[in-house]
Amino acid sequence: MATNGHAEPVSTQEGISEAEAALYDRQIRLWGVEAQNRMRKAAVLLVCLRGIATEITKNIVLAGIGSLSILDDQAVTEEDLATGFFLRESDIGANRAQAAQERIQLLNPRVQISILHDMSLLSDEHFYSRFDLICLTDSSVELIERVNALTHKMGKQFYATGSFGMNGYAFCDLGKHSYVIEQQERRPDGTLSEDAKKLTVQRSVDFVDFATAQAYVWNLSPKKRRKLNPALSALFVLWEYQRQHHGLMPANESVASALSAIGTTTLPAKGLEIASDLDAFYRDIARTASYDFMPSCAVLGGIVGQDILNALGGREAPLHRIDA
Repeated sequence: MATNGHAEPVSTQEGISEAEAALYDRQIRLWGVEAQNRMRKAAVLLVCLRGIATEITKNIVLAGIGSLSILDDQAVTEEDLATGFFLRESDIGANRAQAAQERIQLLNPRVQISILHDMSLLSDEHFYSRFDLICLTDSSVELIERVNALTHKMGKQFYATGSFGMNGYAFCDLGKHSYVIEQQERRPDGTLSEDAKKLTVQRSVDFVDFATAQAYVWNLSPKKRRKLNPALSALFVLWEYQRQHHGLMPANESVASALSAIGTTTLPAKGLEIASDLDAFYRDIARTASYDFMPSCAVLGGIVGQDILNALGGREAPLHRIDA
């Protein structure tokens, strides 16, 4: 049957059309029709289109999610051009998400792209009912806590990610999350046979919300504490700085002493060690925390973007609660 001179797409299993099967052939071979079908039905909200969000947007739109809504009330600045590859110099002064919309849409016309400007929507619990997954990027610690409290209550998948200089973090709360992994069948003694079959194994994990993760005390041995990435300690200090400064990030090296003072009280309370090299770390963060670095944004955005797709598709183990 044809309509307006065009043949209607022929549906394959799970409701994916032949045209979609051809477009997404390689990834369907990778994670299967069922996972692809889950993604194509998913509605995602992404907040703040800076460097990391730009990379996430590229990855999930190309993969074929159902719809992407981008919430951003900020105008394009010259600094945005360094990491915002959807933006052009002529866009400076225009709304950041609105300026990028047409170029994002060109990546995949099958994905519905919507732009929102009213940040007060994030305080409305009913607003989240239309989305399957919410991702905050480069947001204040208080906004992350507030939004995640609502999404956790509603059983929505949630991510928060951001960069501070050349470092960054990712947090996820997927609620009661089930996923599958593939692993090779093993002999009773744990070894692999030459003709080992691939087994599909169902796993599940119960996530806590951001506030609970923040309150966690790291009861580690001194040896294990020394092995922790200093970026994690710096992240907790940075978040406490934001709490004390209305969500602002450090703007210059003069703030390093304030970060060090915060670390003196914050880190021991969390069971973390005040490493001797943290002062140098604080100086670097104080200089660079407000800026996006393309390599950092590309790596972190790629990791989070892939994890979002895995979460939507119900495949592979998700990120740890907080990664820095």
